[in-house]
Amino acid sequence: MQSVYSFLGLVASVNERMSRKSINFIPYNQMITIVLMIVIMIGWLDIKIAFLDNRQTSIDQPILLAWILTMCAITLVIWNWVYFLQYVVFQKTQSNLLTESPFPVSVQRSSLKSEIYLRTTSRFELKGNLSRRFVNVTAKLEITKNGEFVLLSKTDALTSFINVKLLEPVGLWYVLLPPKNLLSVEAGLQYFGMGGPRPALRIKHISAANKKKSVTILSFSNEKERKKVINLLTRNGAVV
Repeated sequence: MQSVYSFLGLVASVNERMSRKSINFIPYNQMITIVLMIVIMIGWLDIKIAFLDNRQTSIDQPILLAWILTMCAITLVIWNWVYFLQYVVFQKTQSNLLTESPFPVSVQRSSLKSEIYLRTTSRFELKGNLSRRFVNVTAKLEITKNGEFVLLSKTDALTSFINVKLLEPVGLWYVLLPPKNLLSVEAGLQYFGMGGPRPALRIKHISAANKKKSVTILSFSNEKERKKVINLLTRNGAVV
């Protein structure tokens, strides 16, 4: 089963990377979908002529074509499945930690004894009412003066068209996570790229920006770092 997750994580990484660039405002990953659909439709016409209508076709080996079209169809399903998952391949290993230890209303800044860097998948905000969803970007976890969790990231938010810069927001992107807005936390593994699975947390919360339900994925380089964050998120650190 882990090999399946690893494969999906690799597809997610390639799919997400291709979504960042476009031609004529069509992202590369969507162009792959269009090409696969065209190949399947054209190939199906030849298959229909050869097998169903029992007529001669331009294809010398219709059985080989049928096998190729099957592979294209499977690729199309996997490619779009990962796209609709928003490039998040998460294998849950532990259910909602909230039921084991309730979240505090606020957290003391002194609770954060050392800097915690992690990778985050979420919708980030930028001062000036600009928001954008980033996948697996490096972020730093901090605690505000009000005792709220915040994820900070200075990531590349460049928007370009045929290598021409259209928009390049500059600043520190952030995700605000007030403890009172946290709905649940699930422990698991995130698969993304070829680096293997990383210990992760899937946090469901109410967005501080638009008050809608949202999901933030945190992944860590090791289990020790994840335990630090679990101890911060829970009132007494009992869930480790």
